[in-house]
Amino acid sequence: MSSLWLALALTGTFLAIFLVGVIVDMFMRERNRPVAILQSHLGTVTDSVDLRQQELEGSALDRLLLPSAKRLGRRVTRLTPFDLHARLNEMVVLAGNPPGWDAERVVALKVLGGVGGSVLGVVLSAIVPGPLLVKAVVIGLVGSIGYLAPS
Repeated sequence: MSSLWLALALTGTFLAIFLVGVIVDMFMRERNRPVAILQSHLGTVTDSVDLRQQELEGSALDRLLLPSAKRLGRRVTRLTPFDLHARLNEMVVLAGNPPGWDAERVVALKVLGGVGGSVLGVVLSAIVPGPLLVKAVVIGLVGSIGYLAPS
């Protein structure tokens, strides 16, 4: 039984580190994107533009994960209260309207944070000795923190 908990703990740790790496990579790419766009325009003023090559220059994260996260965010937005989308748009505007950020992306990060927090809560509840009720509270608390953190 302890080897099962060890495998769950290792899997949860790997997923948490992977999610942190993905989020850091996403922030760094978004931060450097305007400079890369300006440099690409300055370098290709006289050359012809190859749109296929330009699309392939982006990272796999930009081409695969972000569109999937946006689709997931749109689906989750349909299931949430109607004013959540408007409130998140208002929060993004009040945050200075960072490029690449919209309500769908925030909802997708909330979902990923909730799932990651729940996995982390399961790992923590396996480590913390105590009754089942305490473990359930730990899972719920860490999952809700992961869900609320992107807001």
